[in-house]
Amino acid sequence: MNLIQSTLQRGARISRRTRAYAGNAFDRVFRSAEMVLAGKTPYETLADDGLVSLRYYPPLESFSIQLGDETVPVEPTTHRVPIVIVPPLAVNMLIYDLFPQRSLVRYLRARGFEVYLIDWGMPTREHSHYNLHTYVAELLPRYLDAVRQHSGEQDLSLHGWSMGGMFTLFYTALSGDPHIRNAVVLGSPIDSHASGLMGLMYRRFSDVAGLVRRHTGFRIHDVRPHWLYTPGWANTIGFKLTNPIGSAMGYWELLLRLGDREFVTNHATTSAFLDRMVAYPGGIIQ
Repeated sequence: MNLIQSTLQRGARISRRTRAYAGNAFDRVFRSAEMVLAGKTPYETLADDGLVSLRYYPPLESFSIQLGDETVPVEPTTHRVPIVIVPPLAVNMLIYDLFPQRSLVRYLRARGFEVYLIDWGMPTREHSHYNLHTYVAELLPRYLDAVRQHSGEQDLSLHGWSMGGMFTLFYTALSGDPHIRNAVVLGSPIDSHASGLMGLMYRRFSDVAGLVRRHTGFRIHDVRPHWLYTPGWANTIGFKLTNPIGSAMGYWELLLRLGDREFVTNHATTSAFLDRMVAYPGGIIQ
């Protein structure tokens, strides 16, 4: 009797595990959008030109938020100087609100900051002529003016990551804006030629470009920006090739832990960011 009961229990466990694996695999492949936890913090769109938009994250309604294993109380008062998030190109905005317990916008709001975010949108080939001047000298000042008009404050703090940090530094230097109180710059390249394998590629490309220029007079700026437009899928592949082993291991771990619903949900959420990179305008590549 004990043998029969043990066999039945083991069969039931295997059946439950099989159903969990099958259900998670189906949802991950065919219903992944419903599993994504990113981008859940409410925001208002204050301005939109059809490509670039300005988000404002209103005060949180809760009294505390979960930050990893820590509970963070929500400040009842706000700081006078708003913070404006200046993202890089090629990434989607989910990265700033990736998980409820790992969300930069929620954390900043909980700490009492008025939070604005400039969403650069999803450029198409029609925007191939957009270059550094477009973003630094035209779009960024326009949307900072919109932040000032909405907040009623002239002083601003800018938070720039990667190319967003470059935009922040370029704008501050170019405009001489006296009302930039703070500039938070994260992960921006100081010397791209020293950036590991990517830096080696840049150096080789620079050597070839210099050789061609010396012998023919041809410069990369003579190329039409339209030809240098880089679609989002190409940026996704390029980003993953910076760590191909890590990318492959992520999917291998998914197969091993397919019965773990929380892990599968987290994988779908992370992939929503990593697998949906945004195009680079040709002028930026140039």
